Amino acid sequence: MHDQDVIVIGGGPAGLAAATELAARKFRALVLEREDFGGQLKKAAWFRGHPNYPQGVAGPELAERLLAAAQAAGVRLEYGEVESIESFSSAYSVTCVNGSNYLAPHIILAGGRRRLPLGIPGEAEFLNRGVIHCVLCDAGLYAGQTVAVCGGGDAGLSEALTLAQAGARVIVIERTSALKAGTGLQAEARSAHNIEFLFDTVPERIDGKQVVESLSVCNIISGARRELALAGIVVAVGTVPPTAWLDDLVTLDISGAVIVDERMATSNARIYAVGDIRGNSDLNLAGAQRDGATVSGALQE
Repeated sequence: MHDQDVIVIGGGPAGLAAATELAARKFRALVLEREDFGGQLKKAAWFRGHPNYPQGVAGPELAERLLAAAQAAGVRLEYGEVESIESFSSAYSVTCVNGSNYLAPHIILAGGRRRLPLGIPGEAEFLNRGVIHCVLCDAGLYAGQTVAVCGGGDAGLSEALTLAQAGARVIVIERTSALKAGTGLQAEARSAHNIEFLFDTVPERIDGKQVVESLSVCNIISGARRELALAGIVVAVGTVPPTAWLDDLVTLDISGAVIVDERMATSNARIYAVGDIRGNSDLNLAGAQRDGATVSGALQE
C-alpha cells in the first residue's frame, strides 16, 4: 500500500491543476516542488492572457488561488528536488536530493521550463549582485537606475515593464531586428518613456567590483562594441525544459521536451507529462490547466 496514488513533480500551474483535479476524483495526490509552489506566477507582477481573467491578474495572487484550491481539495504538498525515478513492477520510487523517498504507481512530470543563461563572463559571478532572477522581488531596488533586459520576448518585455513601472530606466537588448513579444506587450513597452531598445545586439561581458557596473555589448551587423553603464541585468533569452536528469526514463524530442500522446501519456507506462515540460505545449497558463484536466481523466480510465 502506497501513501499516495500519484506523485506530481513540479508545483507550477500545470502540476497544481493536475493534482487538484485528481484529488477531486479521490486520488491521493502528492506534489513535490523544488522552489516555489505556483511556479513562475510567483515572479510575475501581472499576468495576462487567461480567459478567466480578461483584465489580467497579479501573478502572486493567481499563484495563491491555485495553491489554495489544491489544499482545499486535499492535495499533499511537500518541498523537494527530485533527482531520480526508479521503476518497480507495481510502482515508481522517487528520490529527492535531501534523501526523501516516495512510492506511487503513477508519476506526472510538471517541471515547467527554466531560463537559459546568457553564458557570458561575469554572469555567474554577479548572480544576485546585479544579475536579477526575480524582477518582482527586486524591481524597487532599481528605481532611478539603469537596468538591461536581455531578450525581447514576452518574458523580457514583462520584466522590462515591471522595472519601468518601479522607476528604473530600462534598455531592452534583442539579438534580432524585431521584438518577439505579443503585440499588446510590444505596444505597452514602446509607449513607456523609460524603456529603450537595442536591436541586432548581443551581450558579451558583465563587469563590476562588488556589484554589476557595466555590460559590454556588440552589434552583430556592424561589429561595433560599446559598454553600457548599468546597475542590473535581467536574463530573458529563452527557456529549456529541465529534463536532463530523466536520462532514458521517457522519450524526449530534439529540444529536450517530453513527448506525450493526446492523453498526456509518455513512452513509459504510468508516467505522464503536463504543461511546459512536454512537447508541443501551449506555453500558457490556460493550456497548462487543460493538461491537468486531461491527465486526471486519463488516470481514471
